[in-house]
Amino acid sequence: MTRMKGFVKRFPLVAFFILAFVISWGCVLMIIGGPSGILVPYKEAQPLIPAAIVAMLIGPAAAGILLTVVVSGREGLREQLSGLRRWREGAGWY
Repeated sequence: MTRMKGFVKRFPLVAFFILAFVISWGCVLMIIGGPSGILVPYKEAQPLIPAAIVAMLIGPAAAGILLTVVVSGREGLREQLSGLRRWREGAGWY
């Protein structure tokens, strides 16, 4: 685990892209592939496409949160989430 953490801290951007790709496509393969296998007919896979798209969108967000925790710990996550609560502009601007 120490080697993996060292790699992530040394190359965070590369780790982000790898992790986002693995999470996104792993979820898509689990949703569409499922127990019946990857080579399913289009008619069977068509209802699953919206869930697969959502899984692809969750991948980069989950990778960002995971890498923030690995690289910066709880303090980094707290700082990242505090930016969501801090308003930089007045309500009239919005």
